[in-house]
Amino acid sequence: MFLLYNNTMRTPCIAIILLLFFGCTDTRQEVAVPTIDMSQLAPEASAAIERAIKDVQTTGSAENWTTLGLYLQAHGMYLDATLCYEAAINLPNTPTKSRYWLALSLAKLGKYDQAISNCSQYENYTPAYWRRGYWLLDLGKLEDAKIAFRLALEANPKAVAAMVGIARVQLQMGNANEAIVLLEDIRNRGGNHPYLSYLLGTAYQRAGLIEKATPLLLNTGVTPPKWEDPWFDEMIGYKRGFAAKISEAIAKLDNGNPTGALTSLALLAKLNPRHPTILTNLANVQLQLNQISDATKSCSDAIRWNPNHSEAQLTMAQILFQSGNLSRAEGYIKKAIELRPTNSQAHSLAGKIALRGANVQQAARHFEQAIAIGSNNPSDREMLGMSYLDLRKYEKAADQFALVIQTTPNATLSIGGLVVSLSKIGQPSEATRILQKALSKFPNDPHLQRAANSISQQGSKQ
Repeated sequence: MFLLYNNTMRTPCIAIILLLFFGCTDTRQEVAVPTIDMSQLAPEASAAIERAIKDVQTTGSAENWTTLGLYLQAHGMYLDATLCYEAAINLPNTPTKSRYWLALSLAKLGKYDQAISNCSQYENYTPAYWRRGYWLLDLGKLEDAKIAFRLALEANPKAVAAMVGIARVQLQMGNANEAIVLLEDIRNRGGNHPYLSYLLGTAYQRAGLIEKATPLLLNTGVTPPKWEDPWFDEMIGYKRGFAAKISEAIAKLDNGNPTGALTSLALLAKLNPRHPTILTNLANVQLQLNQISDATKSCSDAIRWNPNHSEAQLTMAQILFQSGNLSRAEGYIKKAIELRPTNSQAHSLAGKIALRGANVQQAARHFEQAIAIGSNNPSDREMLGMSYLDLRKYEKAADQFALVIQTTPNATLSIGGLVVSLSKIGQPSEATRILQKALSKFPNDPHLQRAANSISQQGSKQ
């Protein structure tokens, strides 16, 4: 075992090469941890990782490799962490949890199949089951996901993460009533997190219970709660310095403070220029602030360090779409969907790109998929309705516009779309009634004016 220094770089870098010997033969396997740039880490993180490196250099035990992996994983260096865990697994006396932490890192890299395979080694740890379920859900393997969630509940009937997982499977399968039963049961047991309320509202909406759904769907953009997973918490405990501030920066973004998030994320990006989550969130903030060049660079860096980061691919597609570069945006959005097929936001953006490119049929397919997965963004239904109008599927268009109006009564684009749809399917009186009522409230609205012109032209033709 020896220590290498890369003198060609501007900052000191450390690489570790470990020679592992197996059995009594001369066969040996060389395992290398890639170069780690220590100069860009927070002092506390740098010191902790340096200590872990020295321990690996001294003994090279599976426990030492696992500890180094934990420090790297906690600081967002998922690829380096996976190599450390893989080295540990190939050594005697591998810590029990090494494969689990390896699975978590692989999932962060978008390698869900490998993550599921490693996580399958754990039959007595409930989170291993429901995490497999969520990864299978991301891959669109609904039946397999349902099985994984049920195994989690067999191991621990109180595992809320698994209950919610099954509810999400039922929603994606179109079984809204079954999802309602599960989510109401969680609510009755005291589950009152905004994410659970939003899911329940989604289920009510899908079941046609609009009055119940509406108040629960007002709080958009909610994220899942932190599910109970002691082994994950153990890994997070290895965070040092700036890594502990990542969550705070992202919270500022979620709370609608992009300027504060920009300052925090820009600093974090300087401290760890390879962290795809930091770079992607930084790009999103820069995009919100119309800093297109900066957003493009940040997102390009995220993809360069981790090409399989689906959110980075999605963000790059969004940047290019807003810049009018549809052909390049289409390439990135295809990659984002390939990496995570059940990302409703990716399908929604793909629909917008297709619609902008006049590929109406493809746009409709993507909007349909976004809604089937779980999107409750009224814009997706509006765009689907507009796509149906262009495809002359007027009854389907009317259905989508009506659903939007039920939860967003003042959505004039949907009102105008419904008016045109009704006039096309032989209900001119109802179309006129709806239009007049809307015009009395919004007399100068361009969507309503276009609808009025459309039905007027249709009437003159008749």
